[in-house]
Amino acid sequence: MLFHLFLFAESFEVFLLQNLPDAKKSSIAVELQKLVSEWPLEVIKRQKEEDRKALAVSLSSDIPVMVSGLSNTGLEVNVNMEDLTSKEAILC
Repeated sequence: MLFHLFLFAESFEVFLLQNLPDAKKSSIAVELQKLVSEWPLEVIKRQKEEDRKALAVSLSSDIPVMVSGLSNTGLEVNVNMEDLTSKEAILC
């Protein structure tokens, strides 16, 4: 399900980038960076303890696909994948 959300976000982002003026694209890039780098950890923290590790593993395979797709559109997004599978993220 999360993978589908990422694919939707990527498709929506491509649509926006094609139709927005350059001045707006940078603010979209900032928000997408936040989405990719901050949101997954928040989602993991809100899961039942027994589900956190499986979700972290799933996200660590889904997020690179999304980042690659965003990069293909010309948007540079950086993600530290170690944050997703760190012990602190899973145990919080």
